[in-house]
Amino acid sequence: MPAVSKSLVLSYLHKLVEAQNHTNNALTLRNDLDAVALLFHALMLGLEFRWIATGHRSVRPDMIGDNFPKFPIDWNDADDMVSFTYTHPQSTLTFMVKFLKVHQWTHVLGFVIEEGILCAFKLKASDIVKQSMIFPLVTSDAMEAQHGEDWIYQALDPCISAYQLNIVQKLLPGLNKPGYEEIRSPASADTSGAESSPSRGRGGPPPHTIPPYIYPSPSTSGPVPPFPYVPGEIGRSDLDIFTPMTPSGGMVIGPYRPSWVPSHEGDPAEGYRGPRSSFPTQPP
Repeated sequence: MPAVSKSLVLSYLHKLVEAQNHTNNALTLRNDLDAVALLFHALMLGLEFRWIATGHRSVRPDMIGDNFPKFPIDWNDADDMVSFTYTHPQSTLTFMVKFLKVHQWTHVLGFVIEEGILCAFKLKASDIVKQSMIFPLVTSDAMEAQHGEDWIYQALDPCISAYQLNIVQKLLPGLNKPGYEEIRSPASADTSGAESSPSRGRGGPPPHTIPPYIYPSPSTSGPVPPFPYVPGEIGRSDLDIFTPMTPSGGMVIGPYRPSWVPSHEGDPAEGYRGPRSSFPTQPP
């Protein structure tokens, strides 16, 4: 069961909708994005966040019902985005929550405006809003129809927990309200005796390590050491012009290259011959 109870959220949702329906501006939900945004907006009000703006427009100062501001007529004019801005009596900061619709996903973004803090998570609106709902949906009509215990929603407990963990606790950690308790993140579970590396103990590959830097650092003083010989490496000997040629690894052909062999074994006076590919005009 989530720390923020489903009954609290639904209670504030019903109060908000009923208060708005008593005005001449009954709420109309244009799509399931509006339904998700309205649900979590009620959660914020239930945690005593003070709603001060929708989008970039401040809400009207006159209150309705249980001190709920009136919804602006254009609160959900955008087809793929809804946002609410809040303050809280336990903080001097300003908080914004945006709901963005991207294909089948609803991305929930939380901002602490003064500090530039961003938190986010995503969900599928179809997992929360009942498939039987037909949009646009006038909330006054939907309220009368009821649609069951959870109104137009379903599977509320996991989504409420996800919102609290990823948005509320990141925006306002340590919130103090009777009956409210923070959810412990799985990442903060006791890991005494275990390493913090994400790959160890989970069957994953070892963490990536950077090989040692074989070139001298420009900041070091003293003579520059010669380039080390690495078997099988190509081109290294060409870079080191002050030391004898290494047996292999470069493009410069010299007498010490392994491909150069005596033409007659045991008689160095006969000279050396190179590989056939070195002399395309020489008959095999």
